Amino acid sequence: MNVWPKGAWFGLTQRRLRVAIWIIASVVSLTFVFCVTTIIANRLVARDAQAMLSDIEKLKVGVSPSANIQSLAAKYSRYRAQGDCGEGTCAVFHFYNPWLIRIGLARTTFLIVVISGKERLSFVELVMANNRGHSATVQWMVSNPQGSYEVGSKVPVGVARPMLMLDVRFTPEATADQKKAALSFNTECLRSIKGCEFADEMLPQVVQFQTASSR
Repeated sequence: MNVWPKGAWFGLTQRRLRVAIWIIASVVSLTFVFCVTTIIANRLVARDAQAMLSDIEKLKVGVSPSANIQSLAAKYSRYRAQGDCGEGTCAVFHFYNPWLIRIGLARTTFLIVVISGKERLSFVELVMANNRGHSATVQWMVSNPQGSYEVGSKVPVGVARPMLMLDVRFTPEATADQKKAALSFNTECLRSIKGCEFADEMLPQVVQFQTASSR
């Protein structure tokens, strides 16, 4: 004997269908909002990172007063992180999209900047890396026993991919072109959701400069 009122099953199915449609629509809407928010956040981070690189390029290690460090700390305060640089004035900055870190997307890329000095700016270190451990590191220092401009990598520059790590050290005696190449990090790595996988993508101008110089 059928105990269901006439049309009750059809009504129940309709309600379930409406609930399912509402759930699907909500998930799609939230996904869309998340994607748009992530894209906007990435662009802001990349824009600010590029602006800071431009500001750093105007400085002179061994010459610029340490007050410039505080100026940068105030200008980019939203990216300032905790860090211990020993004595003197120091500032550490971390450019990244926290949402990408939290959801664990492959090749999430970030940029860390360390600036320090006592009376004068004495050291700048920039590291662009991803969550696979591939990185491009630049150190701008007062002096270097190895020379005014030194480049090292796990894979010889211009020989083969993938280049997992790239290290650059330069001093005030480096040429203007060498300095420009060393500070020309690819901020598109921060803008893109997929990030950059290899070191020569993070610091392409250094690779291009070395390749051209070796010819």
